[in-house]
Formats: sequence, structure tokens, C-alpha cells
Amino acid sequence: MAAGFSRRFGADDKRALRLADDVSLLGHTLAQVQPAFTGTGGQSLLAVVIRPDDSPSALGIPEECHIVRAPNARGGLGASIADAMIAVRTLPLTRDIDSVAILLGDMPALKPATLAKLLAASSADTIVRPRFKAHCGHPVVFGRKFWPVLCGLAGDEGARQVIAAHVSALTVVDVDDPGTLLDIDTRWEFERHWHNDSGMASRLFPATQD
Repeated sequence: MAAGFSRRFGADDKRALRLADDVSLLGHTLAQVQPAFTGTGGQSLLAVVIRPDDSPSALGIPEECHIVRAPNARGGLGASIADAMIAVRTLPLTRDIDSVAILLGDMPALKPATLAKLLAASSADTIVRPRFKAHCGHPVVFGRKFWPVLCGLAGDEGARQVIAAHVSALTVVDVDDPGTLLDIDTRWEFERHWHNDSGMASRLFPATQD
């Protein structure tokens, strides 16, 4: 998910800001998770959700990623998820996919092994999310059973309401990955912990609990 407007960050587009390795924040996040979508032995797809007028190259999105446009991005994260799921459900490749992992584009410390572990625990009728030191984080993996309700989301709350309404289907996986709790919301967080230290965060900032 990379269609948000990051109003807390300020005037700059945080998605395109460069880390110490000269890779964009969004590009670095995608590079971190991409290994989990290769060599799985089954069908997989890494799709990046952006605004209708965004340039994928300007945001540092690798060419091999599938681009999904979110026409209702101004409506908030929930609206963007709905746009994404409506588009993803129409792709021929997704006919054989049991679950979708909803990732936030500003989580550059997430380990690919964590995502692979979550995907391994998922199924068509489960919701899976990671937990690090008693705190639940992202990404959240939704089984195909829940895709129709994701298509109806709106507003800024993301998929929180879907998780709350289907607690019996929720599987929480304990992980050794502080990156599941780290997102970049403000300029201070970016400058202090990412711009000058090759992408190694020295402090955790809880991600929005959607």
C-alpha cells in the first residue's frame, strides 16, 4: 500500500525520499519483501498500490512489480485497499492464490523471512498477523474468504474493522522482527533513523494498528 498522502510527514513525498543507499523509501521496502514472493513454489504476485497520477519510476518501484492504481486514494487507507482488492481480484493470476498480504509501503525494516512465515501460516479462511514482544504489527495476511469485505472498505481505518469482526479466524504469529512495528510517519523519524544510517533503525515507532 503506497497510495497515501502522508500528511503528517510534511510537504515532501516520503515514498521517494532516499535512504543512505540512494534507494527510495518505497523501493527499499519493496526490496526487503520481494524475496518472499520468489521461489515459493506456487503462484505469487507483488503488487504496488499507488495514486492515479504517480510515476512508478520516480517512486523507485522495480519494473517487475505489478502496478495497481487507487482512484479513491484520497478517501484514506481503507478506500485504497478496496481499490486494490477490486483490481487484484480481476487478475487471471490471482485465481489460484489463497491469500493476500497487505503491506505498508513505509516499513523498510521488515524482514522477508517474517513475511514468508506469515504466508506459510495463511489459508483461504484465515487472517494472519505478526506479533513482536506482545505488540501486533504488519503485514496482515487475509485469506480469500475475506476478499469481498476488503473490497467494500472505506475511510482511514484500513482493515481494522475486518480483523475485529472476524476474531475467530485470526491467527497471531510470534516473530523476532521489530520491523513489523516500524513505519515512517514523520520527517523526524526519517532523518533520525533512516537517512543517515544505511537503513538500520535504532528505535521503534509503532505502526498504525489497522
